[in-house]
Amino acid sequence: MPYNEHADKLVVALDFNLEPESNKSITSALQTRKTIEMVEQLAPLGVVLKIGSVVYTEGYSIINKLRALGAQVFVDLKFNDIPNTLERDARLLRSYKPDFVSVMCSVDIDGMERFRHVLEKPNTQTCVVGVTVLTSFDEEECMRVYGRPLEMAVPHLAQQARVAGITHLVASSQDLWHINKSSVLKDYFSIFTPGIRLEEDEIESDDQSRFTTPQQAFEQGADKIIVGRSIIESSDPIATTKKYLDIIAQSVES
Repeated sequence: MPYNEHADKLVVALDFNLEPESNKSITSALQTRKTIEMVEQLAPLGVVLKIGSVVYTEGYSIINKLRALGAQVFVDLKFNDIPNTLERDARLLRSYKPDFVSVMCSVDIDGMERFRHVLEKPNTQTCVVGVTVLTSFDEEECMRVYGRPLEMAVPHLAQQARVAGITHLVASSQDLWHINKSSVLKDYFSIFTPGIRLEEDEIESDDQSRFTTPQQAFEQGADKIIVGRSIIESSDPIATTKKYLDIIAQSVES
């Protein structure tokens, strides 16, 4: 049974920082082992488990292994390619039935639409999640990459996703404000908000430029929050996850 009725509002990112080793196979094996160990601990709580790099070493078969452990799986590879390749990638992934898969909103509408059409068949459970501006981007980086400030880039990318039929979106808490200014976009998406921290958290080598607390994220309109190192680097990941789930329940029910 899930820890509470809001457990699936928490997405735990299983992105482990591994020290460089001379034997790459050892590093890959360690990553896989740490991923499976964390899933064994957290899947019973009912949270969503997000995987990325481990897919490159283990292949899509890792999805089946994690689902066999009772996990809801979010494959966060941020697919980003031409339409034909995106459609082909979607067909290869479809039979593994991940719960969520990410695609960059910066690909063209046709690519997103074809990707979504293959994965969101009526007989599948997969939801495609569009990624707007990465939370590692500040205003300067956003201007360099997208040629426009965050307040313009985020709603533009969200609108691209909307036209492509995507109804789930990754957007930081600050970016939600830009989305909610638009009457067309407001309340249209189910929002996954990354860059979440507890006020007391001190994360070393943090690459996130824009982050917020769980309470602030839900106040801004998040539907799910994405938490990584705060949980997986904790001395007690289960206890920390339960702490987040308690905060989520308080935030949603208040």
